[in-house]
Amino acid sequence: MISFLQLWQVWKLKGSFGSTLKHGRSKIKFELELKMNQVKILTLELAERFLKEGFSIREFTQIEDGAAEALANHDGYLDLDGLTSLSDSPGHIALAEKLAKQEGGLSLDGLTSLSDKAAESIAIHHDLDGKLSLAGLTCLSNEAFNTLAGLKRRLTLKYNFTRGLTSLSNKAAEALANHESDLHLSGLTSLTDYAAEVLANHKGHLYLNGLTSISDKAAEAMPSILVVCTSMA
Repeated sequence: MISFLQLWQVWKLKGSFGSTLKHGRSKIKFELELKMNQVKILTLELAERFLKEGFSIREFTQIEDGAAEALANHDGYLDLDGLTSLSDSPGHIALAEKLAKQEGGLSLDGLTSLSDKAAESIAIHHDLDGKLSLAGLTCLSNEAFNTLAGLKRRLTLKYNFTRGLTSLSNKAAEALANHESDLHLSGLTSLTDYAAEVLANHKGHLYLNGLTSISDKAAEAMPSILVVCTSMA
């Protein structure tokens, strides 16, 4: 004979399952609504809802300062690979610190611009065991280059041929030459003789798979560095 306790346990399990299923459907419906309406700005209201219910925030390209500050206090993992910029605003700086402290590698490949203060926050707090990928950056100040070059871990500023940095100033080359781990600059299509000369002093593997032309002098300066050119002129 089934006891009252067993009946109660079955009823409780059924109620819990039904609640979980209902919540799952609600979350999926909400995510679909965001995609259909092409909502790209993560507002404070959406951030607070995410903290309570949880849903994908990977597709957001912009984030309000208040929302960034709210997410900075989140204990769990955040996937914000779609963000296109991090500024000097207090919330953005706090969020940069939070993201940098997450265990493992940090990928912010959606970023096309990164402020000097945000770069500094990432460099100071970045997990020592993980790689850093900022493969979508199209512009970065010399100061930010200096900051990121100080990271002693694999640094990716480009991973394919459709996004990321396509040129490098002499100052930026000087900064990156001091980087002490693998450096991916596969978006560069050309390199000055001076940049090639200073990058020759880089201590890790240097990937320049996107180069389409390089002078004889530059090639001579970099004999020991991994250089794979797709179309040498």
